[in-house]
Amino acid sequence: RPLLKLLATDASAKNPEVVTAIMNSLVEICPPADPLVLAELSHHLSSGSWPIRMIALQSIQALAPASSNSTEAKSAVLQCLKREVHPDVLSCAVEVIASVACPGDSEVLEILTALKEEDPAAPLEVALEEALEALSGDTLLQPEPIMMWAGETTGAVVASEVSFQLVDGTSTSSFHVVDGAASQTSFQIVDGPGQPSFDVLSDSDCSFAILPSSASAALAA
Repeated sequence: RPLLKLLATDASAKNPEVVTAIMNSLVEICPPADPLVLAELSHHLSSGSWPIRMIALQSIQALAPASSNSTEAKSAVLQCLKREVHPDVLSCAVEVIASVACPGDSEVLEILTALKEEDPAAPLEVALEEALEALSGDTLLQPEPIMMWAGETTGAVVASEVSFQLVDGTSTSSFHVVDGAASQTSFQIVDGPGQPSFDVLSDSDCSFAILPSSASAALAA
């Protein structure tokens, strides 16, 4: 491969622009996680200047995403994390390992956690927090649905119609209240994402059904 041979020459290793052009071309034309290309990129992580090391890391990220399950890419970036001293390159390596490693990788999580415990500078600390969150599979808790009520009452009206919507974009429900004192009420929850809960007050009887989104919400008093 002529490009790999050119990448290995001393002349190209000293010119970031040439290295960038070669590595970008290799990423475009080579199959994902190509071991020969990854080996050469790994070599530049240990021998190149810090701009070259940054370019090599970014090329590994593009060539070997986590879906490729590349042990070569993971190993190369981990070695960079262990020996790198330049803060910008180290932050880049943290971002790249979060991209090439699979979520839940205990080895990677252990190394990132150890780096975070060393009280790093702000940019590196942010990169570590984001990488740990991505690899540990943490997700933000979904907010509780907000219930919006819309109803009308006119004096001593015995029967009223009330509708409400769970503002999470997935379900709407409506029902009739037939009698304020003793009533039988049925209603339907369309495509609800969770288990509904409600209180039955006084001596009214209630029934409900959870239907798929394709069903119509038939109301019965």
